[in-house]
Amino acid sequence: MKKGILATESNPVDYQSSSIVNAMLNSKYDKKALASLKKAYPDYDWREAGVQDLVKSTVDADLIILSRNAIAYEKQIKTANPDVEVKALQNT
Repeated sequence: MKKGILATESNPVDYQSSSIVNAMLNSKYDKKALASLKKAYPDYDWREAGVQDLVKSTVDADLIILSRNAIAYEKQIKTANPDVEVKALQNT
């Protein structure tokens, strides 16, 4: 089975109420996006990974899908993972 990763933006912990609400909303979005990817690409084994993990070193994956918050880091992710196909998430 192929390996797929949904790239999500991981921010440092911030305890301000607006940051907590934003993190909760993004978590719901990411869960919905991951469920949609599992339906759209059933031959992939999917998992989530934060941007900071994807730019540090090469990952073992065949495909990385960028969530709406991770698109800004596309170049850095491609540089760290030159052999992995990287795509932006389509509307889900």
